[in-house]
Amino acid sequence: MKIVHVSDIHCGREFNSKKFELAVREINRIRPDVIVATGDLTHDGYITEYRGVKEIMEKFKCKNILLGAGNHDYLHTGYLLFNRIFWEGDDQDDDSNIDLKIKNVRKKIIEFEDYIFIMLATARPDKREGEVGYRQIKWIKKTLEASREKYPGKFSIVAMHHHIIPVPDTGLEKTTINDAGDILGALTKNKVDLVLCGHRHRPWIWNI
Repeated sequence: MKIVHVSDIHCGREFNSKKFELAVREINRIRPDVIVATGDLTHDGYITEYRGVKEIMEKFKCKNILLGAGNHDYLHTGYLLFNRIFWEGDDQDDDSNIDLKIKNVRKKIIEFEDYIFIMLATARPDKREGEVGYRQIKWIKKTLEASREKYPGKFSIVAMHHHIIPVPDTGLEKTTINDAGDILGALTKNKVDLVLCGHRHRPWIWNI
């Protein structure tokens, strides 16, 4: 299983097209089974930026893309666009006249016999800090329990935009998830193997 984690592309005035094209070539060369994108795909949540996201995300040659939103995607009512554009399935009405559905994108879960990928929504409209929320924590507990019953020993990966634990060398910590203790407790209790986060623009790993 080859997994690629990308985050904080910031399509818009902060976007670096040359570096992104280099990343696309490198990622496509290794032929990942899953790409996990943990938010801040746009910089200001504008429709022009979402059009750019559609164009650049379709450059990835991958059959499974798990997509989450960041705080920048939810700016300027961008959360309405995100939820309309990246819906799952073909049974939903789209009266927006915005043809931005990205192929192979799923928002919540990608499941294989040996792996399960789950995306949590932590962004809130026009707020920099994040939150998982009671209902979502309850949902992920049930999802993980059901997955373990179906496939015992499955490797579980949970992704979200905001980070649960502070990252070194990123200044004063003000944007960890508000309910970090609750979600951390839920993930450790359910023995999640890997958590992927974005937001801080710095590669880092904690072993717990």
